[in-house]
Amino acid sequence: MSVTLVDNTEKIKIALREQVANGINAACQMWTDEAQDLAPVDTGFLQVHIGQTKAANATDLSGEIRSLAPYSGHVNYGTSRQSAQPFWTVAALLVRNKFEWLLKSGFVQVKRGSSAGPGVIRAALMDYHGPLGRKGGGI
Repeated sequence: MSVTLVDNTEKIKIALREQVANGINAACQMWTDEAQDLAPVDTGFLQVHIGQTKAANATDLSGEIRSLAPYSGHVNYGTSRQSAQPFWTVAALLVRNKFEWLLKSGFVQVKRGSSAGPGVIRAALMDYHGPLGRKGGGI
């Protein structure tokens, strides 16, 4: 009788990085959803210009979210004539409380589809679950 040891360290590292990337994308999506919910609506321009501009993946574990309205900072922090309406800051605090859970669970919440796009989220889910629907691509 013999035992063969197989080193799957690299496969496991890739699967873990994909799960962390899914968690980061979920946090980005949750942050943009919260910011859109909390943003003051006058014309709606500010609200529709909040989104995820860069999605995390297994090789680059960073995501980017932005508010592309030029007056976003003035609304969030206030001006001498206007009081602050901290939609961005409050959204960050709400997501910060759930961040560890998002990273561990790989939870993906697509509420509005206003993130990096449904294709990116779909690709991230396919990378995580694999073509046969098994977590980690079946490893």
